Amino acid sequence: MSSFIGPPRPASVASKKSPPHSPTSQQKTTPQTRDTTEAPQCTETLVGPPRPVPLHTPSSTKRPRDAIEPKLHVSNASATTNATSSPTPQPPRKIPRLLDHKMLALEHLPSSALYEWSYMHRAPVTHTLCTTNTNFLLTASSDGHLKFWHKTVENVEFVKDFKVADQGVSHLSASSDGKWAVCVCGTTAAIFDVLNFDMLNCLLLDYEPHLSCLCHSHKENQWLVILPKQNELLFYSLTDTCQPARPVHHVKLLHSAPITCLSFNPHAQALISTDANGMIEYCNVNTLQFPTPTTTTTQSSPSNPSLNVQFKFKSSTDLYELAKKKTCATSLQLNHDGTNFVIMARDKFIRIFHFQTGKLLTTIDETLANANRIQQEKNPDTVELHLEDFDFGKRISVEKAIDNDPDAPKTNVIFDHSGQFIIYPSMWGIKIVDAHTGEFMRLLGKIESTERFLSVSLFQGIIDVSRVHLANIEKKRSLNPHDPLLPRRATSASGEALKASMENDPTIFAAAYLRDRFYLFSRREPSELALEDPSLSRDIFNERPRQEDISTSVQIKAKPSQVSATVHTTMGDITVKLFGSYAPKAVENFTQLSKEGYFNNCIFHRVIKGFMAQTGDPTSTGMGGESIWGREFEDEISPDLKFDRSYLLAMANSGKDSNGSQWFITMKPTPWLNGLHTIFGEVTKGFEAVHQIENVKTGASGHTENRPLKDVKIVSVTITE
Repeated sequence: MSSFIGPPRPASVASKKSPPHSPTSQQKTTPQTRDTTEAPQCTETLVGPPRPVPLHTPSSTKRPRDAIEPKLHVSNASATTNATSSPTPQPPRKIPRLLDHKMLALEHLPSSALYEWSYMHRAPVTHTLCTTNTNFLLTASSDGHLKFWHKTVENVEFVKDFKVADQGVSHLSASSDGKWAVCVCGTTAAIFDVLNFDMLNCLLLDYEPHLSCLCHSHKENQWLVILPKQNELLFYSLTDTCQPARPVHHVKLLHSAPITCLSFNPHAQALISTDANGMIEYCNVNTLQFPTPTTTTTQSSPSNPSLNVQFKFKSSTDLYELAKKKTCATSLQLNHDGTNFVIMARDKFIRIFHFQTGKLLTTIDETLANANRIQQEKNPDTVELHLEDFDFGKRISVEKAIDNDPDAPKTNVIFDHSGQFIIYPSMWGIKIVDAHTGEFMRLLGKIESTERFLSVSLFQGIIDVSRVHLANIEKKRSLNPHDPLLPRRATSASGEALKASMENDPTIFAAAYLRDRFYLFSRREPSELALEDPSLSRDIFNERPRQEDISTSVQIKAKPSQVSATVHTTMGDITVKLFGSYAPKAVENFTQLSKEGYFNNCIFHRVIKGFMAQTGDPTSTGMGGESIWGREFEDEISPDLKFDRSYLLAMANSGKDSNGSQWFITMKPTPWLNGLHTIFGEVTKGFEAVHQIENVKTGASGHTENRPLKDVKIVSVTITE
């Protein structure tokens, strides 16, 4: 057989130059994407912003640049020269200090192209949240579980798991000091003491809020949690034990449509909220009124007195921008000092506003139309975003699936600690963009083409590393020098230098669409030990796989086949169930070849991490092997069997009805293979062996690009009927 056999690979891991006979090269241009205490008194307030001045006010159209971008540029007095000065050559103008600050801020952000570690939940992870100053990570999943993790040197450490409710977590938020957290599940809002990783209270409501926000009222001198009810803001005490909980304050008429986003600015004692009509509103949490300059200064006593609202009428701002564009916010985040806030809208545009003036500073286009333009233009400025056509088409189909999935987590946008950059997930990976200019700076996770990251959070705190801790690390390293979970800093550095480097470990945590894991991006690439030794995988199995994850039962109308097989490999045994009722010829071919010892000593000649592992060719070239009939046989495509899960066995081919002896095991759902390959079995045991094969180190070029450097062989196959 002269043609290369196998399923079309994802383009992100395909070789740059495919052979002419490779199915990969043929499909690049045509992608296939396959209580009991007394209730607190409630004060009800009807508020709203002052009526705007007429829209034709001249000041609303023209404004100095300083008003738009306050303190963003460093003035340079030497730029203005006297007209009567002598023509003596001037020394080169110094680079603005802003650029030095920008590069320094960028150096304190993660930079790895691949995620370093990943950890499991028992259901798809929907939220990740880093708490300020307390070094905790909170992750939530669609089965109502909330996990606490503590940031350690170069990794995270599991602390505690809470079952909040039987349904998915709809929102997760934390206080600005990082000491309190709120997890909303249906009509339940669980309050957590982060430092003691304990549940403080559970508010039972008579409605589903979908949102939460913690704010500190100087007037009340306590933390309150805001749980919106449609277009109304309801403030609750964290210790309320009434059933249902009774609000302390109730704000009406601020919005005329359901509230979509909330964020508290502790420096100005103001709440920013958005609604489904695209309106952006401010509300002082002490007066429950519009935070005019007078109320902000005299009544709120903010921690930053200089951060006062500088407008009286919204018509002099750009806060009507979303309403004008007939869109609404899906994500809202303030920077560390409260001067700017960023909004991700439903129209896929990112907009950055100045809090004090309400002016729009930067707009970033993340629409699919812009993605297509970038792909087609091949601009050198965006070369890092260019994808192979097959990979691009696959990612576009995932974007459309997310847009059509009402339960999909919303993409969020966050600031780094300096406020210089925004970080958000996109179809290409996790982007780092200059918040002042919109300039694309860095891309993380582009190579991880099977993951579509959605919810991100950033850790930039200081890890307390004691000398005792350093000594313990060195002791563990001496006992097991190849443990990849130990910090990989250079031990030759001085104690103080090593301690300082370990304390500074910026990390991005990300959840991905329909994945039961969250991922860690740092300034380190995955351990070489993990790449060389499959038993030291970067994907940590901290949970037992659920039975439905291991083997989704196939509903068969006819009597199911009882044939199974055990593939004995040099990496362990893999037990498979064969679907004789769906693919009788493929199963007959596999079982007969196995009994004859045809697969003995066959290697896994093609292994692509996150995709599949292929074998069954006695020539080890990927172009050999034949069926028991001595000829190619036809496909057996069943509408009841799809590539919608991992661990499926399917026939490899070089086109329609060209099955021989080669077959492969999938590692992820691969819907683009539907209708192209015959599914004839599924792995039921030996998942560790499968993942060890998946993680072997492979070659770097030509036909050997995906061939393991060290052979992984099938010793024999045992058929059980």
